[in-house]
Amino acid sequence: MQWIAIAALHAFLYCFMLVVPSSGIWLSNTGGHDIPFFFIKLPNWFEENRAIAHIAESLHFWLAYTLLALVVLHVLEQHQFLKRMWRRVVRN
Repeated sequence: MQWIAIAALHAFLYCFMLVVPSSGIWLSNTGGHDIPFFFIKLPNWFEENRAIAHIAESLHFWLAYTLLALVVLHVLEQHQFLKRMWRRVVRN
């Protein structure tokens, strides 16, 4: 059961690592801003629309904080794993 939870956490981490930048691109394009990427201006994928930009801003905000929460869960899980491994090393 623990393996399934860890696999799901990693799957969500990778998913959110793709979704958060995509929502940022959506936010920037609908807000009428250019997106520089290593000195190259990325093409606009979405039309400028201030009404949708408000929705995109909320979505990007909550997705980013959800990714942050998943990273914190991952760090805590790794901390617990390292504590268990250290106890095994010390016993032997």
